[in-house]
Amino acid sequence: MPAPVRSGLVSLSNKRMPDVGGEQITRLMDPVSREVVALRIEEARTITEPIYIGSKVEVIAHYQEQYGGTARSKDGWHAHLMKDLQANGMSYAAAKKTLQPSRINQSGVHQEQWAKIGKTLPPKGYEDRVGAPGEFSGASAHVTASISFIISESYRDVEIDEQLNPEQTARLLNGDFGGVLSAYGLPTGNMSELQIHDMNIDL
Repeated sequence: MPAPVRSGLVSLSNKRMPDVGGEQITRLMDPVSREVVALRIEEARTITEPIYIGSKVEVIAHYQEQYGGTARSKDGWHAHLMKDLQANGMSYAAAKKTLQPSRINQSGVHQEQWAKIGKTLPPKGYEDRVGAPGEFSGASAHVTASISFIISESYRDVEIDEQLNPEQTARLLNGDFGGVLSAYGLPTGNMSELQIHDMNIDL
């Protein structure tokens, strides 16, 4: 590939071909560029979610540590937990029964109420997961990228800094870099090679 020449948008001297996208754009990239795009998309789609305690034993342990006291204390862990269990749909009788000393370590019943209370408490940790593209419906991504390409037999090197609309963002999060080129206003029908040197996606 010849030495880079800084340029803005490309003016085509020959007849413009219809724009392409998706797999056709991906095929124009070298392996490193494909890896850069895939990695940045995965990073953008990564969601950090809290991990809440949800078991009866964990919830009771939290209340005992938070409030102290005994089952007979008027303002101890038992009194606070009785109140919160009822607020989350458990009857007074059921709450009193499940907190009896002989049953306090038993689990498997009223799990929904325990899980609800767990989500009101501080998370015990966090975990990352890669969200599906559909989870970002309506999102508008801000993208910066350094790219080089050959178009109409001319080599160009450009810096992209664009706010994508939801349709372009959806294309990008599905792996179609054509969404970025579309936002930049760059025709792709006459493009024969594409390199992505660096890229950042903010959702």
